[in-house]
Amino acid sequence: MTELVPLSTIEPKKYWHNRRDLWWSMPALQFAGLISFIIYATIVIMFDFKGEHYKVEGTHYVSPFFSPEIEIAGWPSWLSPAVVLIWAPIGFRATCYYARKVYFRAFLRDPPGCAIGEFRTLEKKYKGESGFPWVLNNLHRYFFYAAFILAVIHWYEFVLAMRFEENGKTEWGFGVGTLILGLDALFLSLYVLSCHSFKHLIGGGVDCHDCTRGNKIRYKGWKRIKSLNERHHIYFWISLVMIVVADVYIRLVSRGVIDVTRI
Repeated sequence: MTELVPLSTIEPKKYWHNRRDLWWSMPALQFAGLISFIIYATIVIMFDFKGEHYKVEGTHYVSPFFSPEIEIAGWPSWLSPAVVLIWAPIGFRATCYYARKVYFRAFLRDPPGCAIGEFRTLEKKYKGESGFPWVLNNLHRYFFYAAFILAVIHWYEFVLAMRFEENGKTEWGFGVGTLILGLDALFLSLYVLSCHSFKHLIGGGVDCHDCTRGNKIRYKGWKRIKSLNERHHIYFWISLVMIVVADVYIRLVSRGVIDVTRI
């Protein structure tokens, strides 16, 4: 009979595993994607707003980084007003269940992949999300409401993007910028609405889904959100990419590199 050895007596080994596949490739790509977005967003919001290339004259194209536009009396000229609202998307994405998986693997390397040893040793007791700063992840359900409002604002900006000023008159139309801002609003909405918090809001806290008509309706809604939730990670990345695509397009048009194209 094999003698059982207490786990506490085993010397911990970092990154002990038998995997021979390219398990590190996905965390590496996720790291590159996130760090690129963070650098780009920081430069745009903190340093590249004075030239007002985040919007296009004669149209209502506004970069998602600065949507909605806000003006604050006495605001310092060296700092973009966009930082007043940036807490909402940052808070929502940083506390997102999928995002936690990404940055725990790509940045913290804890763990760096499935069936891969962690940096922490066996002697350290896992405290879950009860310690700082991870306890802040419990605010995700509240950041959801802010992100939901932000998604509505993006749809409002999409509607405004159908308006064009020509010869002192306002005309309604559809341009390439309108399409890009529409895709930005669409994938942001899909990312927000596929959130676990929204799924729980629709169908959570119910003991019996068949007891009342209202519970049956909630259960049907819960199943629809669940189908969206299965693609939550896809919407996470596409919505990030669309923010950059919209910002780059608007800056190119505002600088005269390309012309406003009406469809």
